[in-house]
Amino acid sequence: MKKILVLGDYSLGTWHPLYGVDAQLKRILNEYSVEITNEYQKLTLDILFDYDFIINYIDAFDKRGSSDISSLLISYVALGGVMMVVHNGIIVKKQPELEQMYGASFNGHPRHEQIKFVHAESHPLGKTIMPFEVDEEPYMFTMSNIAKVTVVMNYEYHDELYPAVWVRVFGNGKILYILPGHNAQTFKNEGFEILIRQGALWCLNEMEFPQDSIYVED
Repeated sequence: MKKILVLGDYSLGTWHPLYGVDAQLKRILNEYSVEITNEYQKLTLDILFDYDFIINYIDAFDKRGSSDISSLLISYVALGGVMMVVHNGIIVKKQPELEQMYGASFNGHPRHEQIKFVHAESHPLGKTIMPFEVDEEPYMFTMSNIAKVTVVMNYEYHDELYPAVWVRVFGNGKILYILPGHNAQTFKNEGFEILIRQGALWCLNEMEFPQDSIYVED
C-alpha cells in the first residue's frame, strides 16, 4: 500500500489546525496509508523518503518553522520527493527560499465567500477535475517571475480569474499546490474531494490523462 505523510499543527495551528482535516484526508485517501504528524521538527530525509509523497498543511511555520525545516523540505523535493501543498502550507513568509520552491508567495486574502474553481486548460490534470464551488478564502499570490509553474485551475473572484491550483517541477521532484482547504468542511465538498484524489494520482505518477491530452513535463 502506498504511504502518504501529512504535516500540520494541532493546538498551535491558529487558523488551520489539523483537527477534523486529518480525518477527512484519511477518508478521501482511504486506499492509501495516511499518517499524520505535527512533529515535523523531528523529520529527516530518510523518514520523508519512506513515504510516496507528503502533504504540507503546516499552519504554524512562523512559530515552529526554521531554516533547518526549510532546508529539509527543499532537499526532499530537489532530490526527487513529491509534495502536495494544501491551502495554508504555502504561508512561509520568513523562508523566501520555500516560496521560491512553491512558485509563489502568499499576500493575504479578503473575507471568505462562495468561490467557483474552474479549469485553466493548461494542464491535462485539470480535465480530470470538475469545476466546483465552495465557501473558501480567496488567497492572493505574487507568482514568481523565475519559477516555472503550470496553472491547472483558477478561481473566479469579482469577475477576475486568479491562480488556484498549479504544478511545478523543482530539481528532480515536483510540487502540486491546491488553494482550497480552509477547514474540514471544505474537504467534504465533492469537487474538492475529486481534486485531492486526482492530485494524489498525479503525485504518484498513476494518473491516466485524457486521450486527447498530449503533455510532456519539463
